[in-house]
Amino acid sequence: MKIKKFKVTLRKKEIFKNLKLTSEIKEYTPEIDEAISGEIDKSAEYLSPASIFETFQIEEAKSKFGLSFDQKPKPVAVSVIVVSIGSGIESKIKTSADNNNEQRKQILNSLGLEACTGSLAFVYRILSEEATEDDCHLLALEKQSGDMEKNILNNIDIKSIDVSIDEAGNIKPQYFNTAIVKWLPKSKK
Repeated sequence: MKIKKFKVTLRKKEIFKNLKLTSEIKEYTPEIDEAISGEIDKSAEYLSPASIFETFQIEEAKSKFGLSFDQKPKPVAVSVIVVSIGSGIESKIKTSADNNNEQRKQILNSLGLEACTGSLAFVYRILSEEATEDDCHLLALEKQSGDMEKNILNNIDIKSIDVSIDEAGNIKPQYFNTAIVKWLPKSKK
């Protein structure tokens, strides 16, 4: 399933956590609060959330993506998710860098990270409803990286959400996430 232009919840507290992890900004001041709030307010101008996700039976997921499932109880299905927030934020970051506005650049980066996390959470809620209808429940999201991430990206229709991999293996746009979520049958009581 493909979804575009959905609303992403941006949590100020999480944006600041990202900011502390990725920049020299370590103290939450009224100025930082105001700057983060301002970017959240303007974010609809440059964020274009999109996702493609699909649920596969375990054997198909193993062969298509090279996933392995060694846990007990064994999942009955797995959903593969790719989310992106588009490339609009990248041009805002570049403009901030060109204007030597390091603080805004760092806030935008942190906001982009939170928007990707929020996009995954949005898709997880949709999948959770589907799982409930199928008498299943979901395990936690498992973000993918490295070879597994590229394997997923190469085997799902990422072009439909404007994500691409060039010949050098670079993924565009920069702000995206890949994850899987395993489905387990609900316990019989």
